[in-house]
Amino acid sequence: MNCVKIDSSYPRLREWLDLIGRSFDGINPAWIYDFLRSPDILLLAAEEEGVLSGTVCMRFTADWEYLMLLAAVPEKRGRGTGTALFQKAAAEAEDRGLRGLLWECLGEYNFTKEEDIRTALRRRAFYERLGGRTLEGCFTRIHLPEMNIYPEYRVMYYLTDRDADPGQGARQVFGEGLIIRDTEA
Repeated sequence: MNCVKIDSSYPRLREWLDLIGRSFDGINPAWIYDFLRSPDILLLAAEEEGVLSGTVCMRFTADWEYLMLLAAVPEKRGRGTGTALFQKAAAEAEDRGLRGLLWECLGEYNFTKEEDIRTALRRRAFYERLGGRTLEGCFTRIHLPEMNIYPEYRVMYYLTDRDADPGQGARQVFGEGLIIRDTEA
């Protein structure tokens, strides 16, 4: 598998945008185009023999990497694409001397359909197999106006610096969007 940087000259840009649209319901295409122009965002495509198999989008802060999007082409899931992209993101954070990665993972508690609950649990288990951990008591909430819902996302992290404080990182990355509450209540 080969990871290549995505910019406006990427030959499979339309295919890449389609993958993002299929993987993340309700995402604003203008938002994605802004990614292509941002100096603090790195977009990578995973390719196998010249065919797009997945993508990862990372934004860098002073000390942390925010893993914004990670998606595998549905027909290629379960073949190591997501693992390779996550490992590339972790290596990128380490190469830049960052303390670790932070990302959001849609929690199973947002769903009522059994299939959606299983998908959310599988997604979290995927990250945990790769060393990701849940930052207990920390959440983000994003308004999806087209569905009129406010789903909560778990905050997860992966440390490249064992002494790093993921809570401090979450405050740096998510700012006012971070929800902290006692999980014992």
